[in-house]
Amino acid sequence: MKEDIRTKEGYRLAPLLLRISAVFIDLVFYVLTIILLYFFMFPHGYFSTVADALGMNEKWETMEVYQRASGLVRLSDDGEVILGNIEGDSYEPFQEAVEYYYFTYNGAENEVNPDPQYETYTIEWYNHNVLLLPTGPEYENTSPLFTFAKDENGIATVDQLGVFKDDLYEVDDDGNFVYDENNQRILTYESQQEIRLFYIDEYQKCQNLLLNAPYYHDLQTAYSGDFFIISCLTLYPGYLVFYLIIPLFSSYGMSLGKRFLGLALIRYDGTSLPRYCLALRVIPYVLTLFLILLFNDMTVGMTIGIVVFLASSGTGLLSKKRRALHDYVAMSVVTRREDAEASVYNDVGPMEREHA
Repeated sequence: MKEDIRTKEGYRLAPLLLRISAVFIDLVFYVLTIILLYFFMFPHGYFSTVADALGMNEKWETMEVYQRASGLVRLSDDGEVILGNIEGDSYEPFQEAVEYYYFTYNGAENEVNPDPQYETYTIEWYNHNVLLLPTGPEYENTSPLFTFAKDENGIATVDQLGVFKDDLYEVDDDGNFVYDENNQRILTYESQQEIRLFYIDEYQKCQNLLLNAPYYHDLQTAYSGDFFIISCLTLYPGYLVFYLIIPLFSSYGMSLGKRFLGLALIRYDGTSLPRYCLALRVIPYVLTLFLILLFNDMTVGMTIGIVVFLASSGTGLLSKKRRALHDYVAMSVVTRREDAEASVYNDVGPMEREHA
């Protein structure tokens, strides 16, 4: 078996395999603690007492009510609300959802919407701002897809929703419109795809209108703040217990994993490690987790986590004394327990040792 690497200060470096094993043991205890706390903290868990106290469940359910009532959601297989694009290749579901949002969800008779905009979202407004029609049929129509509907006398009117332009429909060799079995004109395939893209874009705009509506935005902001608190209460306690409190009250800064495998901490110069250095060791993780929770973005969070992990692993593997990032912060090094015990002797200083 390969002998342990001994430094010029006289102590042996902890074997890499043992150190990784100690990290794994500590991580198992930490993850189990997170799982346990999750049930008591997060909304919709088995207990979620803290979330209930903060009113998170109520906030979430209220947001779901708004989402369902808006017509901008689809349901998953288990009935959960998903605020996302409707599935399907047809433009019609998107068109129906957009019109429902403007005229039904924001209608005067909708009791769910606390701030309906029916005075703003009129047919005239919709024709001009959504369908891109001019303010009246007497003006040039620059809308690529729509034109004004005509009344029973064949006169263009602003009192009805705009309709598709005639040149979007199929015609036969004689220039006559082609009709389906319901006596409805048939749109060309290219026109259907263009219309679908148009309504998908409008559908997403409606989603943004809902999310940025003051009543919804304030509720979501409050929920996000509660989620940040709950996340901290779930992730930090276990880490502080297993990586700070236990080492503080253990000999030579040993965590559970290090104690099981006979490893310990000392200063990089071979002397015993001061207690305050154990607090410094947790700073990189605490700050990293805080930034991840603060940004509340999966991509940003994963990027920060990967960068810190690679920096810590790189220094741990490439440095002469196998010191990870937190070891540099805390001026520590992982060694054998018996070498840590000998570090107490080293604390007297080189001059005293020569005359011992």
